[in-house]
Amino acid sequence: MTLVARAAPARAQDVAAAEALFNRGLAEMQAGRYESGCPALSESYRLDPRPGTLFTVAECEARRGRVATAATRYGDYLALYARLTPDAQAKQKGRNKIATQRKAALTPDIPELTLSLPEGAPPGTVVKRDEIELGAPMLGVPLPTDPGDHVVTTQAPGGPLTEARISIAKGEKKQITLEVKAAPPETPAAAAPPGAQPLPVPPPPPATDTEGHGSWQTTTAFVVGGVGIAGLALGGVMGGLALSKKATVDDNCDGTICNHEGKLAADSS
Repeated sequence: MTLVARAAPARAQDVAAAEALFNRGLAEMQAGRYESGCPALSESYRLDPRPGTLFTVAECEARRGRVATAATRYGDYLALYARLTPDAQAKQKGRNKIATQRKAALTPDIPELTLSLPEGAPPGTVVKRDEIELGAPMLGVPLPTDPGDHVVTTQAPGGPLTEARISIAKGEKKQITLEVKAAPPETPAAAAPPGAQPLPVPPPPPATDTEGHGSWQTTTAFVVGGVGIAGLALGGVMGGLALSKKATVDDNCDGTICNHEGKLAADSS
């Protein structure tokens, strides 16, 4: 009960607003101001969907020159008329016959615009005609279009928006392959040029001589001293060898006569 009580005032407001919009839209249409009259009539039908209002919307769009929209609205009216009860149909006073005739007369003048994406277009590319998105099934097929100028845009994922303005006349059939700009490629990180070699590491500086000229004197003295020590060692060895040979000669020689071992020792001394 509470929901019904709350809904009733809102519905009454919609009906009142719809009636005001209808009266204003009808006056604008009769004055030839279709650009303002037709939208008012359409909004009236949205708020209160009456068959007579829908028929008037179709009439306004036909006078406005939007033949594709008018034919669609006449078709909508006929579909709604078919669902009415016989009593409700009788109240339409033959509008169904007028709608049928007007729709048939408008059909040859309806332009058809076929929009297609180029081969290789990125998946997910969005196509819009007059700010209304066209799904994939609507691409590549003739679409009824109102005569005049239309704005068609394409945009690939991550890519820029591409806009095209298309003009089409009554009864014209036009096919357009749209332009699609892909997303810009990612910029790779800067790499070293081919053949580039790393800079050599400079050698450490030479050690500083903190003792001045005394260092070479010390080294020289050490070398000279080393030579002297080596000479003494060599003399000692030679002297030892000489004494050993003399003892061998004394043991193996009798005067001038020596055995073999004594002879070898005497010859090498």
